[in-house]
Amino acid sequence: MIQPILDRKNQDGALIAYGERRYTLNELRQHSQDLARILGKKTGSTCLVHSDKPAEIIAAVDACIRSAAHLMIAHTSLPHDVFTQLVETYRPAIIVDSGAVTSFADGSAEASEQNLFLMTSGTTGQPKIVTHRLGQLIGSIKVPLHANTHNWMLTYQPTGFAGLQVMLAAIVGGARLFAPQVRTPSQFLATARDNAVTHVSGTPTFWRSLLISGAQELDLQQVTLGGEAVDQLILDRLRAAFPKARISHTYASTEAGMVFAVHDGKQGFPREWLDHAVDSIELKIVDDYLHIRSARMMRKYANSDHQPFENIDWLATRDRCEIKGDRVHIIGREDSVINVAGSKVYPAEVEAFLLQQVGVAEARVFCVKNPISGSLVGAEVVGEASTSREELKSRLILACREELPGFKVPRILKIVDQINIGHSMKKG
Repeated sequence: MIQPILDRKNQDGALIAYGERRYTLNELRQHSQDLARILGKKTGSTCLVHSDKPAEIIAAVDACIRSAAHLMIAHTSLPHDVFTQLVETYRPAIIVDSGAVTSFADGSAEASEQNLFLMTSGTTGQPKIVTHRLGQLIGSIKVPLHANTHNWMLTYQPTGFAGLQVMLAAIVGGARLFAPQVRTPSQFLATARDNAVTHVSGTPTFWRSLLISGAQELDLQQVTLGGEAVDQLILDRLRAAFPKARISHTYASTEAGMVFAVHDGKQGFPREWLDHAVDSIELKIVDDYLHIRSARMMRKYANSDHQPFENIDWLATRDRCEIKGDRVHIIGREDSVINVAGSKVYPAEVEAFLLQQVGVAEARVFCVKNPISGSLVGAEVVGEASTSREELKSRLILACREELPGFKVPRILKIVDQINIGHSMKKG
């Protein structure tokens, strides 16, 4: 049986802070109990959360545990008609929507093992709804020693898998959680500094933007990267910026759940993990793509007939891998490929090359449609403050032509002030 995540001794001060709003443990627990009383009237009912506020999501998780209810977390960016269809299809007993709670007497109920419904990012169309076991997700969280002294900062989209994982890791461990309402590098830096944050998990894109903003002043204990391919350069930069912190990078996804974490400071993961299960999780590479077998992975897509499984119990990811010596490197997502006259270009590869060049602080590689080749490679680059734009552009064009295969060379290269970062803290 899952234990409520807010049932512990009283804790002084704020447990969760969202911008200027502070939530105490007692306040969150009371909110959870109020929701649980409504959900408990019908066994197997569903609570639908449509909010970016961490406190509301955590209270809903706790309420569902208390009432044996199912939990669905919806992105706040969903178009109105998609959200309306979602409500009509799943008929929740409660909708928690940015401070408002709406209950429905005719909400549907399914008495089964508690489900957690999460949405994929939906960057390539309507989000898929991924079904997990709520108890399995919470049970997989490992609580480190002295976790109640930690201060976490939430950088991921709160309604996504990575955001939920960070929030649960903090709350289950008895730590405090901080998140700015305005999701900009300067606000993240201010939140971390003003609240003595010790633990931060974010995408490589997030970390590069934070380093540009002056994050070296922070006194961090744990630095974690995830959500995008991790290159050696960003690992080395973070090691130099935070010499006292443990630097880790993780592999996880909405479908796979939390798969593994690497702590040795090297890009990729050990090749031997393909031969020996790691924490009861099996890995293999099929046709250059990573496959996973784990008790933590999704049960099914709730809104799609297509299921991403091979031989029923192996999850086929869309992440291409390449074995280099004793390491397995994750090159990029299948749906990110730029097809240049039949040759495949993974943006992360070209971005890693650009980031290695002197004077480059950040880079984004993207697809440019072309009537002859189908697509071409384009790139935006942010230079370091002391670097001349004209000189940097000339030097990068020359380096790309000399060191990259022709089909990988950016045909459009712009020097910009900043890279557009989406709500998920990935490059838009």
